Amino acid sequence: MAAFVGAPLTASAQLDSIGPVNQNGTGFGNVNTVLTLSSPANSSTEAGCIGPAIATCVPGDLVPGTSHSHLYTVGDFSGLSGSNLRLFLNFNEPGNASGGTLDGATLTLYNGNTILFHSSTAGAINFSSTDPGTGNSGFAFGLSSSDAALFDTFLSQSGSANYTLGLSSSLSNVTGGPETWYIGTTTRMSTVPEPSSMALLGTGLVGLIPMARRKLRK
Repeated sequence: MAAFVGAPLTASAQLDSIGPVNQNGTGFGNVNTVLTLSSPANSSTEAGCIGPAIATCVPGDLVPGTSHSHLYTVGDFSGLSGSNLRLFLNFNEPGNASGGTLDGATLTLYNGNTILFHSSTAGAINFSSTDPGTGNSGFAFGLSSSDAALFDTFLSQSGSANYTLGLSSSLSNVTGGPETWYIGTTTRMSTVPEPSSMALLGTGLVGLIPMARRKLRK
């Protein structure tokens, strides 16, 4: 995974895998896509990061362009909190039988170039089946209640609307692409049991509420 330079000011929290989501219409321009990665040449790995500066993360295999990879601020979203923040991983691999591996992901909250908070997945997660196509999602991740409370302490600070939400991710066993991550919220989630290999995409999360998307700057 693209490495952060320097130590965060807080201990790393846990970014938990919640389960699969069956949601259509999540293509470029329809959701808050924060990071898009594409494997270079004929390789089967992707790694990259979006942040406020090269000093904090290395873009790597990031696909540029506002609709593909965009650094959002807290103020871009109405009612954002640690408990309703969700990250969605959207594979774009050829065919339902084609899987992929999330080697790791880290959500980071920045004040300028300073890391205030970061939350990482615990280890590699293997997905034996993915829903093909950029507009078909996907797999959801969120903060535990204690982690969400820590995140909220920073949102309560003066000037937090200008804090930015960065993301780094590393994937393997991916030969199609591009793979995307987008930000959303939910008020009700049903937890899906999390085996190391997830094959059922039709089961999943209910009460999904897409986050209001600001007009993208060109």
